[in-house]
Amino acid sequence: MMKQTAANETSFNPKRQGGVVLKLEDIRKGFVESVPEAAEKESQYWILKLWLYGVIAFNAANILNTVINKYFYQVEIQAAIAGILQLTDILIFIGAARILFSIALLKFRKWGFWGMAIIELFALVLQINLGFATVLNVMWALFGLSMLYGLLHPGGKNDAWFKLI
Repeated sequence: MMKQTAANETSFNPKRQGGVVLKLEDIRKGFVESVPEAAEKESQYWILKLWLYGVIAFNAANILNTVINKYFYQVEIQAAIAGILQLTDILIFIGAARILFSIALLKFRKWGFWGMAIIELFALVLQINLGFATVLNVMWALFGLSMLYGLLHPGGKNDAWFKLI
C-alpha cells in the first residue's frame, strides 16, 4: 500500500470537499428528458414564428425598396408625385416599428402585440387620410391584426397570450 503524500491531500476531491459528482448516466438521462420538452415548446408556436419572420422579411424588403426609391429615383418621383418624398420617412418608420414589434413578439413580450396593433391602425388611418386606402388595403390590415390575435389565442394549453410577459 502506498502512503498518501501532501500533494494528494491538497488535490481536489469532490466527494471529500462537498462537491457534486455527475455520472455519465445522469447527464444522459437529464439530456434525454429535456429534449422532448424543448422540442415541444419550440414546435408549439411554429406558425406564429413563421408569420412573424414573414412580417420581418416583408418589412425589411419594403424599407430597402423605399430607401432605394427615395434616394436613387428622387427626381422622377418629384416630377410624378409632389410631396410623396416626405411620406417615405413615415413609411420607413412604420416598417422599422413593425420589425421591432415582431422581434418583441418572438421574445414573447406583450407590448409587442400592442405596439403592432397601434402601428397597424396608425398606418391604416394614414392611408385613409391620404386617399391611398382601398377596400383591399383596409381588409388586409384588419386581416393581419386578426391573424396575429388568432395565432396568439389558439385555445387550450397552447394559448401563447398567457405566456407573453
